[in-house]
Amino acid sequence: MMAVNFSCAHVGSIESALEQHRPGAWRRLDISELEQHSDLPATAGWHLKVREGQFACAGVNRIHLVIDNAFPTSEPRVIVPSLKLGEWPHVEAGGLLCLIRTARSASAGDRAMGCISYARDLLNFDDARRKQEFAREFAAYWAHNISVSSSAPLFMTLTAPLAGSREIYFARYRKGARVILGENRESLQRWLEHSGENVERGEIRKTLQIWLPEPWAPAEFPTRVQDVVNRVDRAALNPLLRAGESLPVLFGAVTESGPVFVGIDVPGGSPQQFKNGFRRNHVPGVAVAMLTGGHAVHRCRVERADAGWVHGRDHNEQQSTLGAKCIGVIGCGSLGASVTRLLAQMGVGRFILIDSDALTAANTSRHVLGSSFVRENKAAATRRMLVRDFPHLTGVESFESRFQKLADTQFRRLAECDVIVSAGVDTAGDSVLDQWRRALERPPVHVCTWVEEYALVGHAVALFAGDSLFSGFNADGIPAFSMTHWPQAAQTLIVEAGCGNSFQPHGVIDLSNSVSLAAKLVLDVLTGDVTGSCRRSWLGDRKELARLGGTPLAEFDMSNTIKEFAWKNGAP
Repeated sequence: MMAVNFSCAHVGSIESALEQHRPGAWRRLDISELEQHSDLPATAGWHLKVREGQFACAGVNRIHLVIDNAFPTSEPRVIVPSLKLGEWPHVEAGGLLCLIRTARSASAGDRAMGCISYARDLLNFDDARRKQEFAREFAAYWAHNISVSSSAPLFMTLTAPLAGSREIYFARYRKGARVILGENRESLQRWLEHSGENVERGEIRKTLQIWLPEPWAPAEFPTRVQDVVNRVDRAALNPLLRAGESLPVLFGAVTESGPVFVGIDVPGGSPQQFKNGFRRNHVPGVAVAMLTGGHAVHRCRVERADAGWVHGRDHNEQQSTLGAKCIGVIGCGSLGASVTRLLAQMGVGRFILIDSDALTAANTSRHVLGSSFVRENKAAATRRMLVRDFPHLTGVESFESRFQKLADTQFRRLAECDVIVSAGVDTAGDSVLDQWRRALERPPVHVCTWVEEYALVGHAVALFAGDSLFSGFNADGIPAFSMTHWPQAAQTLIVEAGCGNSFQPHGVIDLSNSVSLAAKLVLDVLTGDVTGSCRRSWLGDRKELARLGGTPLAEFDMSNTIKEFAWKNGAP
């Protein structure tokens, strides 16, 4: 039994407004009428009379205004019970109208009247306005009208949203529950391999991407195979149709807010349909189209999985630049692997990952890799994580070695990177890297990042051309720009029980600011916002530093901030 409540103050305000603006043309909804809107759920509502021909939308004979138990935080809702989904713009299931928001500062009565006014305008749209509104939200109306059958697959597309119909490629995976579409076999094969899907190259077939001159209105959505055949180039479609096999066809259209895709899975009938009169596996496509013309098609949801959409939904101007960049990462520990993942999420397309260590269970509390990767090499495991989560990446390599022991071919690959990141590497490793990089004819930018004790301070240094990291270090290999001092009694390193290994006792939250600091510096180098050597430092909580027994040095003069310093004449 739903809770009906006409006793609250908001009801009085709404009914006063109704009587003022529509005297004698309204009444309260009874319990049986309110139960028709239980999915909202409505706690109070009103029936509004409608004169014949009052609206351009034919057949509207009544309007319901309802509020739910969250009102006034929620919106008043207007329902036209006689309308079905897609019959008129902005009509959802059950005749619910999708209206603009009202101002919560207004009275309940004014908000209700505002909704009724918006509804009146909507129901009086002329033909041109209706067409415009349907076109503007083409993808939304399609989503409301997708096939609910378990046989309807989800389309994932890597294709470029460009005007122009053409042949593309597809493969089915996850037992046919999904279809991946792309420009060529190679890109599909790479995406599937990255995703861990086992699809043979021979199972990748051709289909069509059809560009519509304008978006369909819901009444125009194809329902049968013949509807699809009538709207495409039959000479292009027929050779792709196979008896007994469905063909996924991708349709695109330009809307006010940009290009969108919708998908239709076109059934190929059953093998029994073609037993008589055709040689086995030699049924002409024209015959398939003719004999299956009355079969229902599956209208399918489309998810764009191309880099331009994943990284900014076509609004990231840096995507084309970042997608072509390659980053070398030396050290895939908790700092390096986290920086790598952030850069992948930002749209960097290629990576070379270098680390000789294996992940341990104790690492997982602050590493982006979880327990399923324990005892795997960190570089290889980070690669596997990246390509699984971002299968559109164009290339990820892993070298399971210390930097000092790379093969010549691996050094040459690393030298081709746009930026080399060393993260938490020991002084010896950074020293070899520094000498090797500066000896190159065209050295990549080196971004070196590390944290001080307890990760209360983090540093990221970008080095261009021949600038050396160690011009900022003293003879003992300690940075001249350290920002914390610790007495010998402070336990800034802890030795593992029964082992010679030591570790810094900080958690993932403490580390996260330094990860962001380093990733942002790499990004600024890639996009040209940083063009010369510099250092950035994250300064954490001075109170926490004092509690742990440390002392801030001169530059650590404020908490929770980032400072940037020029790297002048090779010195910090």
